[in-house]
Amino acid sequence: MKFSKALLMDSGRMGAHYYDLQVALYCAVWYRNEDSRHYTKASFGMCDYDPIITAIINYNRAFKKLLDIKEPLVAMPIVRIQMENLVYLFAESLYPNKILYKVYDNAKEFNQIAINGEKLKAADFILKLEEKYSGIRSIWKRYCCYVHPSSMQDKLGYVNGNHKEVIDTAIKDMQLVNQAITDTLQAMIDRLTVDIKARGEYKSYLEYVDLESGRIPIQ
Repeated sequence: MKFSKALLMDSGRMGAHYYDLQVALYCAVWYRNEDSRHYTKASFGMCDYDPIITAIINYNRAFKKLLDIKEPLVAMPIVRIQMENLVYLFAESLYPNKILYKVYDNAKEFNQIAINGEKLKAADFILKLEEKYSGIRSIWKRYCCYVHPSSMQDKLGYVNGNHKEVIDTAIKDMQLVNQAITDTLQAMIDRLTVDIKARGEYKSYLEYVDLESGRIPIQ
């Protein structure tokens, strides 16, 4: 599933794109019933993935709006924030049901979460992502300069400056980050639906997805 520049810059389509993934993921959790805590949450119409997907949509929308009103300095830190969302989501995909609920329900910082006795390090996941998405590591490093005081902040602070090259690069970088997020969400759905297919319930699952997404009316 390709995440294009056109999709990034169209907030309506972008939101629908992630909403479809969110619904598919929620329904897969409900059908898979792989974890009692996770399943109980789903029974109330909630999912561990809801807060982060909602944040991803909102940050994408804010990024576009800030560029539209010619505020690139304020838009740039959002690329780094979206990278952090990617890292958390990617970690959850590698360690299902062990990351996000600790962040959102237990108020844990990423580096406070331990897997097999080892505390998580964002840099480790960045290296894994770089293997598939060349340039991700560079994005992670470069956009720090827009979060903290730096010479790049100073350059973008001039309202009448020519920032086209920087902005075009940021859009391309944000597109890559969203592609990685999209692929990660789809991989999580695929993992969950393996068992659903094995039980012969995949058709029923797809019908449930259509129902939850509003594509078919409730009978």
